[in-house]
Amino acid sequence: MATELQPNGEETVTDRSEEHRARPWTVWVFEFLLIFFSVSLSFAANSYREHLADRSRARTYAANMIADLESDTAYLRSRFDGMRTARDNVDMFLSLISKQGGRDASTGKMYWYGLWCGYIAEIAPDDATFRAMTSSGDLRLFDYPRVGRYVVRYYAAAAAVARQATADEPIYARTREVHARIFGFQYNSRANQIVQANRKSFSQARIDAFIRTNPPLLSRDPALMSEYGEMCRSRFFEGQVGNLGRALEAADTAIARLRTVAR
Repeated sequence: MATELQPNGEETVTDRSEEHRARPWTVWVFEFLLIFFSVSLSFAANSYREHLADRSRARTYAANMIADLESDTAYLRSRFDGMRTARDNVDMFLSLISKQGGRDASTGKMYWYGLWCGYIAEIAPDDATFRAMTSSGDLRLFDYPRVGRYVVRYYAAAAAVARQATADEPIYARTREVHARIFGFQYNSRANQIVQANRKSFSQARIDAFIRTNPPLLSRDPALMSEYGEMCRSRFFEGQVGNLGRALEAADTAIARLRTVAR
């Protein structure tokens, strides 16, 4: 109800409820839909902005992690190749001492092939980006089936290499002790120099020339030689080659997957 003053000075009472009742229901629906659409659009805009921010962060993380893994891969490849060489040379050394403790074997061959029992494949993966992502929960930014699981698989493989190296440390230390009782430091150093030179430019002639010198051993004691052989076997080179190979394969796959995020 509303009171209105007429020109003649009289007051009249008007019922405006009819005006409200006269609004069609479609107006109310339209107003509701307009409010709903406005709120939904606001949520969608915020969600899209968050999506763009997440994609940008994912690209940055992916680029950083690719750099980490490429650094690891270069190291893994050199260690993988070195461990395979060590495995093959240790097999040759074990073959030499299998016949009468190596008493009739060339001392040059004993020095060269026996040198590799002390090879070790340590690894400290560059995992700064991975740690940052896992601690902050940002690993979710990588689609797990397509990318994330391959990253996790690499770091698990690298951890297996590190665990093997840690487990191998006591055997490695004992191997070096026994090695020092059989092989002279001077000649062993010369053999190591050839290894380093061959990493830059391989030459079989260098190896053959060293072997022909037949440097003297400090001991040919069969018991000591047998102990050294057992130490070499305990190093489990085949298993280490397998661990390094799996880590290298996982790194290559993870890098390929990360490139799809970084581009």
